[in-house]
Amino acid sequence: MRRAARRRRPGDAPEPPAQHAPALRTTVRVVTACAALSVGAAVLSSCGSAKATPGPPKANFTAGAQLTVTQAPNCPNATAAGCPAYLTLTKPGGAASLTSVPNGTVMVVRNDTTTDHRVEGSTRAQPVFDTGTMHPSDTTTVVLTTTGRMTVTLVGSSTKTTLTVEAPKPKT
Repeated sequence: MRRAARRRRPGDAPEPPAQHAPALRTTVRVVTACAALSVGAAVLSSCGSAKATPGPPKANFTAGAQLTVTQAPNCPNATAAGCPAYLTLTKPGGAASLTSVPNGTVMVVRNDTTTDHRVEGSTRAQPVFDTGTMHPSDTTTVVLTTTGRMTVTLVGSSTKTTLTVEAPKPKT
């Protein structure tokens, strides 16, 4: 019959450390070495000249086009019902007129009249953008990402202009 193990009491001498079998010690050493090599390989593989990390490209919101709603200059009273507004599409600052822009162009739309206006753009009768009501001197920004010939309309009038949004050029 086996005797029950005696409980340790304060002041007793510590028990000697457990002795492991040689095979167990060898296994522990091999597992420890493999873990160290795995960590080292992971650290080394993350060093060096890696390619750019994936993610969205840097955004560039510099305007490439400007669409301006302008009152006809020959109207004596700019708020009169008979004074039509018109659309002009130019490079930023109004330097030169535009008929086409590359895909991804940022376009600033500005209402330079004394009345509220709304501008819509559509391609093949599909809406592309709608500025909503723009009060006098309001501006908004539109990013043109739908390629093709776009009709830009001053809502509530017959004033229209066309703009071609060109497909991106293949990288060479």
